[in-house]
Amino acid sequence: MVNFGINSASILGIVLILFGLLLISLGLLLRRPFRVENLIQDSVLASVYLLCGLILFFQGWRLDP
Repeated sequence: MVNFGINSASILGIVLILFGLLLISLGLLLRRPFRVENLIQDSVLASVYLLCGLILFFQGWRLDP
């Protein structure tokens, strides 16, 4: 039996996922001087945000209140 509910961990996971996606798109659109170091830094940071957000979202709904 799966008891699905939105709690603070799931909400934080959704926020991290959205922030990671925004970081990728805004990092490519708004940065005028193109540097490879900035692109690598944005992609690594965005992947960390996405991974942490997915973990919090999928493990957060399993937490019992």
